[in-house]
Parts: sequence; C-alpha cells; structure tokens
Amino acid sequence: MTSTVSSIRIGYDYIGTPLKNNFIHYSGTVHRVTVGIGFTQRQVKRVY
Repeated sequence: MTSTVSSIRIGYDYIGTPLKNNFIHYSGTVHRVTVGIGFTQRQVKRVY
C-alpha cells in the first residue's frame, strides 16, 4: 500500500535596497513571487 502526499509552496520576497554610486545608477525595488509544487510517495506498512 502506498500513500501520496502533495504540497504547494508559495514564497514572497521584497528587496528595497537602492544602489547608487559612481558605477551603478539603479534605484528601485524588486518583488519576487515563487510557486512550487511537490509530490511525495511513501510505502505504508501495517503492524498487527
């Protein structure tokens, strides 16, 4: 007998570090969303 477990993972990152110097002229923010789907299958053993 096998058992299957599924999962969904959602992550959110916010980076708000402005980078301004003589070489880099970037000033802004970054929003990042990650979505992951996973499946795990296990074998179930019953003990009587």
